[in-house]
Amino acid sequence: MYCGGTTVGNLQLTSSGALQLRDGSTQLGANSATLSVGTVYRIGIHQKKGSGGNAVLEAYLAVGSAVFGSPFASGTTETFTTQATQFRLGATTATAVNMVVDDIRLDTAAMPAP
Repeated sequence: MYCGGTTVGNLQLTSSGALQLRDGSTQLGANSATLSVGTVYRIGIHQKKGSGGNAVLEAYLAVGSAVFGSPFASGTTETFTTQATQFRLGATTATAVNMVVDDIRLDTAAMPAP
């Protein structure tokens, strides 16, 4: 997610098959469980602007249609002060990405309360 052209909240798929929440290039919290090929997942990222040291980033993972539980990673002392203005999907490095994405939704009603 981008705030005024600066990369803020992002999820990276690691070489081991887990998701990693990052603020820019800094990892927040632990990695998710390892994802399995052929399994349907729902991934959520919650980003809330702050006033200088209290912004929130949280990442969620659910299997199939299961409800989101607690975030697998979060940060509550981030420094961004503007709201997200863009959502980008794809590779962030020179390495190509091969993925299937279905039903992208921007919906605050589906996320657990922080």
